[in-house]
Amino acid sequence: MKIFKGKNKFEHKLIAITRIGLNCIGLENSFDEEKRESLDVFDGNLKYDNKQFLYLPYAFKNFVIDELPKYKEKINNASASALYRSLIHNLTKRIISREHSPTDVLNKYLEQEDVYFAEKFIKDTLKKNSAKYKVLLFTDLVILHGPKKLKIGNISLNDVDDGYIQKLPKNIEGGLDFSKLFPSISSPLKREALKGHTALEININGFHLSDELSSVFEHALTEFKTLFSFLHVCDTFLGNAQKGFEIKKETVTTGLFVTNNQTGYQKYFIHEIGKEKAIIQINTRFEKLMLSREKIIITNETVTELMNKCHLGKFNQICIESQNKTLPKKILRSLDWFLRAIIEEDNTDSALDYFISLETLFSTGESGTNSHIIAENVSLLTSMDLEKRIENYAKYRKLLDWRNKIIHHGKDFEENKNCWEDLLALKIALVWSLMGIIREYDFIIKCETKSNAINKYFQTKKLRPK
Repeated sequence: MKIFKGKNKFEHKLIAITRIGLNCIGLENSFDEEKRESLDVFDGNLKYDNKQFLYLPYAFKNFVIDELPKYKEKINNASASALYRSLIHNLTKRIISREHSPTDVLNKYLEQEDVYFAEKFIKDTLKKNSAKYKVLLFTDLVILHGPKKLKIGNISLNDVDDGYIQKLPKNIEGGLDFSKLFPSISSPLKREALKGHTALEININGFHLSDELSSVFEHALTEFKTLFSFLHVCDTFLGNAQKGFEIKKETVTTGLFVTNNQTGYQKYFIHEIGKEKAIIQINTRFEKLMLSREKIIITNETVTELMNKCHLGKFNQICIESQNKTLPKKILRSLDWFLRAIIEEDNTDSALDYFISLETLFSTGESGTNSHIIAENVSLLTSMDLEKRIENYAKYRKLLDWRNKIIHHGKDFEENKNCWEDLLALKIALVWSLMGIIREYDFIIKCETKSNAINKYFQTKKLRPK
């Protein structure tokens, strides 16, 4: 049989990666003696070489999907893996229906029409599942007591009352089929069960198959974490500011389908915008948001404090502009490390996360930023008084020396006799720095050219004449 080699670069790569995949599948006697011990059942009598197959989805992403510019940025490795496995499964069924009793690995039976089928299958699947989606997280980790709706970052928070419930379908489709292991969560969820929680919503353009690790869901989780990180920064800032304001909090004690009560109540859903009747529950096994054990309660007074003192409007602007500007990305990445720091139980790891968050925020170039520069910048943001700034500089410089002791000398942060006080000081320094950058965002962003905006901003402050 003449081997079809393809007409273009895409087909050449598709044939190569498909042949390798089908070369992993066949009857047991299709494989040499060395491989037979590690074969797994694929479908019926078919076996497959799992060790070789394991890495193929990543090659599929890098060599095949990346030849399709329209989709390459939308597909992550997890979605590529799901798509590749589905492709191989469908090709296997196609070949078996034609050959009936194959006696060799399926690679030997691949024909030109199979390649055309594979190309059409990939493009049709990508087109069908690339759309604008709404991802929803129903949770008790943040509760609205007063406001019915609030926008933080790119997330809309909604109080799930009777009016909101009425907009949802009466039953919600189950996601991944766990019926054998978890029958209780595989049946459709009644919408009334969601009442009393808060719905976090975000709209995302992207690619989503029926898996929990798609680029759409991955993006949504990042945005949800940004929201919670910002709220915890605001909580620390408002609680330690003059005329302090305490955001109300309660300890999380509930959990649904979780092994750690830190995660609280988290139920995820997705639907394609314009097809609201087909809302689907994502029964995620892995991607829980690991957060503080404290749920945050937002009242009307809290909203006023967030707007006036925490510059919520500017933060929302930063989240919108993070798609195409460097400074907003730095701020959000710094927030991500802050969130890791506050949920970390080990003090040394927590301190390292705070150090990384500070360096992310203040880095001035590819070679990183010197500790004394970070200490200078933090002292500028944490006080207006010269004597206080000098005092703060010495304190933060000493604190930042611990980064090198931990990373380069294997020291434990708890060896520091003032561990708890210094950890809190590090947290407050980071919070004040983040709030200072958010407050000054409009001015700093004007400095954003090919040089670093943060660096230019602090040069301006240090060199500004009296």
